[in-house]
Amino acid sequence: MKLLPLLGVLAAPSLLASPAPSDGAWWRGATPEGAAIVVYALQADGWGGDQLRARAAVAVKPKGNAPASWGVVWLRAQTSVDAGAGRVALSGMEVVKGSFPSARDGGTALVDAIRPSLPATGTLSLASLEASPAVEASRRPAPPVRAKVVPPRIVFVSGPVLIVRIDGDPVIKPIEGTSFLRVVNTRTLLFQDKYTSRFYLPVADGWLMGPGLNAAWTVPARRPPGLDDLRKTIAATRGAGEPADPGDAGRFHVGSGKTAPVVVFTGPAELVRTAGKPDLEPVPGTRLQYVRNTTSDVFFDAASRSWFVLASGRWFRSRETRGPWEFVDEAELSRDFARIPKAHPKAAVLAHVPGAPEPAPARRAGRPGEVFAGPDGNVYRVRAGGGWEKTNGTDWYPVQTASPYDKELVKRLEREEAARR
Repeated sequence: MKLLPLLGVLAAPSLLASPAPSDGAWWRGATPEGAAIVVYALQADGWGGDQLRARAAVAVKPKGNAPASWGVVWLRAQTSVDAGAGRVALSGMEVVKGSFPSARDGGTALVDAIRPSLPATGTLSLASLEASPAVEASRRPAPPVRAKVVPPRIVFVSGPVLIVRIDGDPVIKPIEGTSFLRVVNTRTLLFQDKYTSRFYLPVADGWLMGPGLNAAWTVPARRPPGLDDLRKTIAATRGAGEPADPGDAGRFHVGSGKTAPVVVFTGPAELVRTAGKPDLEPVPGTRLQYVRNTTSDVFFDAASRSWFVLASGRWFRSRETRGPWEFVDEAELSRDFARIPKAHPKAAVLAHVPGAPEPAPARRAGRPGEVFAGPDGNVYRVRAGGGWEKTNGTDWYPVQTASPYDKELVKRLEREEAARR
């Protein structure tokens, strides 16, 4: 039996951001009477505005030797999206209804016992939620809008480099009782002399000084009085809310050099590290060359005399490695990108090249014992020997098909899963 289409509808990708046990359990608890409760992975039924509708398989095991009762509960929750982190926070999660086939009352008493025990908050994966078949099917298609993509700052480095990440524009505040200011929206200790406006950065074996954040950093011949004492004071009084380690700067050694490569990022950035100067090697059958001495996806197109970098699933182009960089729509790429051989070291970029041969998606059979709530309200489990089984509330029995499903919907889900790989 081919299980991917079946799993695609019953499970979609798991919505939970945290790793689940092998049976897919999300939460374990107990009723006030001591019956054990196991809630399995949430399956989305719809998501509109800030409201999520979902279902989950549930097992309730009373004390003693009585068998567990299996059923499905339907839930709703308010959602808050953190697009940057790729997470959806749930709040006010509540049980709307439930169904337990083996219970005489259909599960009303069990649902009433479960309801006050379930957590009210949780976190889901945004990508998995958006890829859920029910969510996609419930959303109205919007007219295509080509959003303006602002290129990240792309920096090529060929050796050790100190990265300082600032969360947005620098927020600089005075340090009481001193002649120094501090950049407070960074994990790195970063000071500024209020008289000279120069920046000072403590490293493992001394200090670095920069006339500006993006200027050349050097080892200062002399430091302003009080700078070393300030460093010691902050280290000794670092509060619980501050990290114990100031970041990479605390492990960076200047050695005997007089200068040091420092890169300050204040927004989206992509660092391309190469082992020495970029080492270009031709891509067979194309006019492309790729940089072989980096883990990043970097190409040079001889036809357009341009550099291309694939970062976060998007292409960016520049005449020089130092920029400026611009966003390139996949449809505007040279046809040579689609001719990159499947066995090439950089063949993974083909997933972001239109017209490239689509790799066959890997078939996921599901983990033996994995439990899901089907869209038909039944509970299914992956059998150890392959295939599926269904429960009538207490006992399990094999089934040929786990649930009716839309084949076109499954095909679309398979394409989405292949693209994410």
